[in-house]
Amino acid sequence: MDIMFLLDGSGSMNTYEFNEMLNFVTKVVDSFNFTTTRVGVMQFSHWFDERSIYDQPYMQSDIQLGMFASNIQFKVALSAMRHHGYTSFTAHAIHKAIFIDLASSDRFTDLCTKKVIIVVIDGRSLDHSMLLTNANAARALGVTMYAVGVSNYWRQELQVIANGEVGKNDRVFTAPNFDQLHRVAPPLTQHILSLTSSADSA
Repeated sequence: MDIMFLLDGSGSMNTYEFNEMLNFVTKVVDSFNFTTTRVGVMQFSHWFDERSIYDQPYMQSDIQLGMFASNIQFKVALSAMRHHGYTSFTAHAIHKAIFIDLASSDRFTDLCTKKVIIVVIDGRSLDHSMLLTNANAARALGVTMYAVGVSNYWRQELQVIANGEVGKNDRVFTAPNFDQLHRVAPPLTQHILSLTSSADSA
């Protein structure tokens, strides 16, 4: 399985809240075997229209997909991430995750390798008009989308990211605040793990 976490780095959260989001990621990945599962992490915030997708300082993958084959090494790198601040260009982050991060994997075209994007966001995206197109592009390439909303999330955006339609809550997880975000980790993890178990039984 190849998994990309897209973490909101906007200024609507403080440093403590950002670190709670990192703690959430560590809880989710605890159940994965890093010898068979590749995990990457992108913090996203601002997007510069005048720059190419390869030159976006606030949309870089701090942990590239499969960079670490050890859970411990991954957690050390994750704890070193620093909060950006600024804005939330979620749709652009999804686009980059598909066509650069996940596509860089030598398993991207392997139908037996599950591909997952987990978006964690605490407010409304500035590029929300592009969310449906970009999330659908991910699904068309076999990527399973998850949306995790915290605090000031917009449920309709989460539904579009995870399912491509408003009103459908499959793979949508929410927490009222960052102190409660850890409660989302167990059900999210179990849902992701079920992707591989369902494939094995097919």
